[in-house]
Amino acid sequence: SGKTGSAINIPLSNAEHVRYGVKTIPPATGSAGGRVLDMPVELSSFGWLSHHKVRSTPTLPGAWILDCMVNAALRFRPDAVHLTSATVQDATFHRFVRISAGQEPNLRVIAAEQADGIAVWMIGDVLHPSGVLLRKDVVYAEASVLLEGGDAALQPSLQEVGFPSQSNLIRMERDPYCSGGSKDVELSGPFDCVRDIAIGAWGRCARYVPTQTDQLTGVIPALLVDSAWRVGAMFAIPGSDELYVPVRIGRLTTPVGPSASDCLKSDWEIRTTAPRLENGRVRWDRTEVCNALGGLKLVVEDACASPLR
Repeated sequence: SGKTGSAINIPLSNAEHVRYGVKTIPPATGSAGGRVLDMPVELSSFGWLSHHKVRSTPTLPGAWILDCMVNAALRFRPDAVHLTSATVQDATFHRFVRISAGQEPNLRVIAAEQADGIAVWMIGDVLHPSGVLLRKDVVYAEASVLLEGGDAALQPSLQEVGFPSQSNLIRMERDPYCSGGSKDVELSGPFDCVRDIAIGAWGRCARYVPTQTDQLTGVIPALLVDSAWRVGAMFAIPGSDELYVPVRIGRLTTPVGPSASDCLKSDWEIRTTAPRLENGRVRWDRTEVCNALGGLKLVVEDACASPLR
């Protein structure tokens, strides 16, 4: 059974979609004999979820959705322990993953081998705040994953992020997602880890300073991904602290495996190009995360966020 979380040698056919009840998942475009994996995800296993609330409801961050997807992709690889880099492409977040009335929403990741990588979907049920089932087998997010055996050859391009002078920098005391000024998004505890935020006309920078990370281990440094994404989206409109939520990432290149946990325990510098408004949404081209020596370990490209209203 796919419920065990192991890969099974069956094609991802239209009949397979019906068997999973995921009629919205498109047919595979890769090889007809690709394996399919069905990996359950229990929100109760994320003990820190109460520190990440959207409209007062514990909500799974997009970075951990990506972590679950990469985790599923790794199960196709017998050499997974030797892999050091993962690339997530065309990640799209369709709706929030929330806890309703303490009930699990039958959440799982379905992954399918294709000729050009591994296609992944997070699906689950939609529950009313009372716990009543509203819809079954809805796609919450989707992406494709590529896994590599060596360190990704990343070259920093934002060492000089475009600040003309110190006079054009506006220093912010607190991350607006953690400041308590909004009841729509309330981040606390381990998520309060972004410091020295500086906003300029052409870009912005900040430091990731870890505090509580023991319970946040995964196959990718999800807390670092989440922090980098927030720096790109915050203060998109000068003078406004409106908050945004991720809807798409064109490409994410991240460490994977044991080095991912190590990343969470160190300070990192986050630099990102300035966001721009397009059709009511915010987009930015590139975010880089570097260590104290300037080594680039994580890149987010072509990100898009929507205002939470």
